[in-house]
This record gives sequence, structure tokens and C-alpha cells, in this order.
Amino acid sequence: LAYCRLLVGLSELSITKTREALDTMGLVTTQSKEKPDRDLEYMLLMFRDTGSREQQKVGQSEFFDKRKKQRQADFNEMGAKTKEEKAKVKKQVQRYPTQLPDEFLLFVRMMMLVRGLCTQL
Repeated sequence: LAYCRLLVGLSELSITKTREALDTMGLVTTQSKEKPDRDLEYMLLMFRDTGSREQQKVGQSEFFDKRKKQRQADFNEMGAKTKEEKAKVKKQVQRYPTQLPDEFLLFVRMMMLVRGLCTQL
């Protein structure tokens, strides 16, 4: 049921509904509380429309570029300008899962396999 709620939240572009569904599933990242919009962005990437291989690469590249800009903005927010300052606050800026349900890995892997198959057809 949580996966259905996740899809509804994504289709409505609702940060709140998406975050609630992810909480129910047990997927939490280091930035989920402070920046839940980034969880929505990531899930939208995972559940984006399947297109050609080129479209997929462009979409992924755009997402990673956006993440780099967000990371730089996070460093700026923390007042880290130099390499040494960035190294000190890197742990606070990093984004990674702190809680991850086992079935989520299988679910995402299956989505990726189906997406890959669709690009070949």
C-alpha cells in the first residue's frame, strides 16, 4: 500500500505525500527532514517515463548536475568556501540513506531492469 501511496504522491508532485509514503516504507535519508523536496526529485528520477537510451542519459545527467548545484549551495549555506572548510562539513552535506527497507532494493532493481528492456525495444 505504501508503494501505491508513493506513486500517488509522485503523480501529484506532492512533497508531503511522497515523504509520508517513504516514511511508511521505511526509507529515510540524511536530508529527509530538512530537505524533503530532494526525496521527491530523486523518486521522480526513479519513476520517470521510459524513453530512448539518449533521453535517459540526458535526464540522468540533468539530475546529477542539479544535485551538484544543490551540494554546492549546501556548502555555501554552511559557510564552507575552501577545500579544508568543505572537508570539515562534508558529513553534514552528504546525502545517503540512513534507513532502507530490503524490498526497496529489489523494487528499484526491477524498475531499472524493465526500463533498460524498454529502451531496447
